[in-house]
Amino acid sequence: MTSGECRDGQSAFCGFDLHRYARVVPARVPWDTNDLTIRRLGKQQTKSSVRRLASDLPISCIRAHGLTVYSIQSFKSVEMIETSREVVNLDWIDLARELMPASIDLLYVDPPFNTGKVKSSHAGSYQDAWPTTDAWIDWLRERLVATLPALKPTASILLHLDQRTSHRARCLLDELLGEDRFVNHLIWSYGLGGSSPRRFARKHDDILFYCLDPNAYYFDPPMVPATSNRMKGQLKKATDIIDIPAINNMASERTGYPTQKPVALLDLLIRACCPEGGTVLDPCCGSGTTLVAATAAGRNGVGCDKNPDAVKIARERLAAVEAVHS
Repeated sequence: MTSGECRDGQSAFCGFDLHRYARVVPARVPWDTNDLTIRRLGKQQTKSSVRRLASDLPISCIRAHGLTVYSIQSFKSVEMIETSREVVNLDWIDLARELMPASIDLLYVDPPFNTGKVKSSHAGSYQDAWPTTDAWIDWLRERLVATLPALKPTASILLHLDQRTSHRARCLLDELLGEDRFVNHLIWSYGLGGSSPRRFARKHDDILFYCLDPNAYYFDPPMVPATSNRMKGQLKKATDIIDIPAINNMASERTGYPTQKPVALLDLLIRACCPEGGTVLDPCCGSGTTLVAATAAGRNGVGCDKNPDAVKIARERLAAVEAVHS
């Protein structure tokens, strides 16, 4: 097999596996057949990052794991940027517009909840306020619509919210995907937090589980310890109530970044909803828990966050877990 030809869905290109890299696009319009560029998640790379490759190597129009390579007979340079495990400092909408079509197995989103406050701690902060719930829904709608083309037909969506907006977000997902794409309304019961004399104590988050194709989405039922005397010491399939403690102040995994979720929660969700070797996208990744859990579980994680403090923490955590699991 010569460079540029593909066989059995795999592509070879000067020794590189193209499906591991960002999508190939023409650098200019109209296309210049001597200048082909691979873009990294919405950003053109600097000249110093460009690999010089031999010219006049034909490449065919192929699709390998969602990557489109346009038919061009010659080129002088391409930029090869690995995106199998990546954290970038971008807004969700900017990342979504540059994702490869049909490349994501699981979209997990833990967006700002519209609490009306600034979420702050010693490790960073972010704005969590919109003028109205309608404004927040508009923000979410734009980003979901931009991300849907990047999902595989077998993909699922997990949207992590709370009582403020979960009812509105479920209606939005019904509208965008169809009511028959609803799978579960998961309850993450975490226990920590205060109480009020005027209402039942709020001790859970909502995770809306939707699929793209009810007959094709991936799901591997997670197993948890049984609690009944009859099944003592055995495992059973998890229910839609997930009983995992929130991160306490003394937890070793605590980074200090606001609203950090426990690795155990993301590990359960990712193993259940993303196949091994698949790709998880977290476009509001915060301190990077989703990417850490994905890597430890043998999946790829791609994430972004507008806050450079969050991206720094996420990259450090991802590097540490990659060193262990490499």
